[in-house]
Amino acid sequence: MFLSLSIVLSMVHCVLTIDLTYHVEEERSPGTYVADIAADSKLLDNVKPSDQHLITFSQFKRKVAQLFNITKTGKLYTAQTLDAEDLCTFNKECSRTMKVVVNKGTSVSKILKIKIVIEDINDHEPEFPKNQISLKFYETDGKGTKQSLPNAMDKDVGFENSLIQYKLKSKNGEPFSLSVSKRADGISSLNIVLKESLDREIKDTYLLQVIAKDGGSPAKQGILNINISIIDVNDNLPEFSKPLYNISIQSTHHKSKPIIVLSVMMLMLVKMVKLLSISVPRHQI
Repeated sequence: MFLSLSIVLSMVHCVLTIDLTYHVEEERSPGTYVADIAADSKLLDNVKPSDQHLITFSQFKRKVAQLFNITKTGKLYTAQTLDAEDLCTFNKECSRTMKVVVNKGTSVSKILKIKIVIEDINDHEPEFPKNQISLKFYETDGKGTKQSLPNAMDKDVGFENSLIQYKLKSKNGEPFSLSVSKRADGISSLNIVLKESLDREIKDTYLLQVIAKDGGSPAKQGILNINISIIDVNDNLPEFSKPLYNISIQSTHHKSKPIIVLSVMMLMLVKMVKLLSISVPRHQI
């Protein structure tokens, strides 16, 4: 019992305040070289060359052994492909801490605390829930009328790589704008806003694009295609092509044939109306 307690106290006493911090990019292949702990800790500086072979390195309480390997000479390598999105939470530094035991022969010489920062690379583009949506506006909708849009999400955990900016792509003169605001939870709220009144008789459909671009280098982007239909309201009276028609009917005109074809024109639609011949007594013709 006293021997076990003595060993634990000795190991605690050996823990140094030296913190070595290393950086490695995610998605590197297994076996990627990270650092030389022996050289960076300078532990061999005060050891005789003839005794340096007695100094060995190993991982203490191998909690992250599945991610990294340490050779006896103090070389640090990745043990597998690291994915920051799987290992860490969104928008926080992605890192792992490990303790490295430095042995001299069969005895513990020191314990080093190593911090390894897994750097997020921009390997994901912003994604909308759907690539295309359809919206409807009424002719009578006034300026400022809004229609909500889904926002994009970026799976990258790094702040810059997951920072999304939005831009509306449309033709010049089209009566829509994009409104972007931040909610209390930091999520963007998107709306298509009507800038001016609509006239379906001039144009009844619009195709817009919202581009979501992240802050990575190089940046990646996602696109949302928006089909907007303008719903008609009955705001125009039908008009005949002529205000007055003069026709002549032969007495031999077959009763099943049209007398005349009238065109009823409306700005919102066109209907062709056929008037069938009517029976006219011969003495009235």
